[in-house]
Amino acid sequence: MLVLTFIIGMAAIAWNIIGGFGGQFSLGNAMFFGIGAYAFAILLVRFQLGFVPAVLIALAVALLAALIVGYPSFQLTGHYFALATITVVEGLRFLTRFFNEFTGGAQGFSLVPALVRGVELLDMGRYMYYLIALSLFMLAFIISVWVRRGKVGYYLMALRDDQLAAASLGINVARFKMLGWVVTALLTGVAGVMYAIYTQFLSPGYAFSITQSVLYAVIPIIGGIGTLAGPVIGTFLMVPLEHIAQTQYGGTYGAVTYVVYGILLILLIIYAPEGLRPKLKTITDPVARALPTVGPPSS
Repeated sequence: MLVLTFIIGMAAIAWNIIGGFGGQFSLGNAMFFGIGAYAFAILLVRFQLGFVPAVLIALAVALLAALIVGYPSFQLTGHYFALATITVVEGLRFLTRFFNEFTGGAQGFSLVPALVRGVELLDMGRYMYYLIALSLFMLAFIISVWVRRGKVGYYLMALRDDQLAAASLGINVARFKMLGWVVTALLTGVAGVMYAIYTQFLSPGYAFSITQSVLYAVIPIIGGIGTLAGPVIGTFLMVPLEHIAQTQYGGTYGAVTYVVYGILLILLIIYAPEGLRPKLKTITDPVARALPTVGPPSS
């Protein structure tokens, strides 16, 4: 559960960069997740590449997809941009199923360790998977902090708040949107590669899932969209909830996950439209101020 939590959390942190900081409400980030996962798997199994070249080329493919999709899509704004990204994910899912001899189609694509090179890197123990996923999750958070507190982050927030005003002040709108989009694509692609390594099985219904794309957006929205801690809070709330509901109460009761999503979203819209992070801050700040401070003894 924790490995999958960290993997999905990476994608949520990545979404927050373009959706939270930049205000570009993408609902198609699963395109990068699926491209990273499938490109890595196909290169490893079909082309028998080594582990490291397969990872690097898979991320390069995700980057190329970001450039191809980004330039025309950023000509759109608001819900039109969101709809465009959804269309791309749906198209990729269809293509993955159509080229079934190459991708495995609807039946899925297996990374059986005996059939691939770098078997020692795929057949790791669960604690090693946990440590790698945790490290990547922390790296994604550090990159998010770096973006948020750097020039790119301030420019993205300026574009989010008032794009025309930002452009009038000399900010290159297309350039900084694309920078945020590229960082998002790379981090989401890394999450997809890690998912392929961990599960060793891919299906287009999950890798290019609209549900997963929405989840990447819902997590920061619940935790606190546009904040650094928001995706982290939302990840540790929503992903374990989904996992427990589907594994412990699978079948008919697994649908309760989506009911809970809906209830949480409705409650947040009513009582905490800014997300949980600001609400938690109103609780933690008074407690922090009440704690005694440690300083040099008074003379």
